[in-house]
Amino acid sequence: MNFEKSKVLLKKINALHQAADEGMGVSSLERDLMLQYVRDFYEAIKEKNKKSKKALDKPKAAFVQEYESELAPSIRNNNPIPPESITAQPKVTNTINSTVPPIVPLNSPSRISEELASLFLESEKEENGSRYSLGSITDIGKSMGINDKILTINELFQGDQGLFNQTIGHLNGLLNFKEAKEYLASGVAEDLNWSKASKKGKAIRFIQLMRRRYSS
Repeated sequence: MNFEKSKVLLKKINALHQAADEGMGVSSLERDLMLQYVRDFYEAIKEKNKKSKKALDKPKAAFVQEYESELAPSIRNNNPIPPESITAQPKVTNTINSTVPPIVPLNSPSRISEELASLFLESEKEENGSRYSLGSITDIGKSMGINDKILTINELFQGDQGLFNQTIGHLNGLLNFKEAKEYLASGVAEDLNWSKASKKGKAIRFIQLMRRRYSS
């Protein structure tokens, strides 16, 4: 901006405007003169914007020049970047397999003790000829007699009828014997030690009854 020029023009505009405001009147010549002053004032302001834009463009131009001269000579010359100029990135080592233990399926032998596994094997062997090897059933609990249910609760569930009902309800909702085996082996059968000698016989009969729930 031509500050001095705009300052002078602004004073002239104000003087003409003040004379008109005081009722002195403005002739056509004075009106044309004021319009000329306004146009000149506008041009003086535009002159500042042009200079400021040039001043703002200088740092950008300097930055581009510095980048082209120092940081990217290969790009400026349309040449590929030499491999030796590229900083090697640190190699990321996959440590997941070495730090996170593998997930073991519930039916994996490492999750089921040999004693518990033998219960399921023996129940399968003894199924033929057993009174539990009859047709399929839809509800494990309802298929048990009153005395059998009481003995099962006392021997396998430590007298906890709530735990018995919860276990039966979950087993009735499973899709197949494999899921039932995984549920028992990783839960109540392991927690309450069904493989113990005093519980083994009742546990085998319970598993045989459970097989009927998923038989076709």
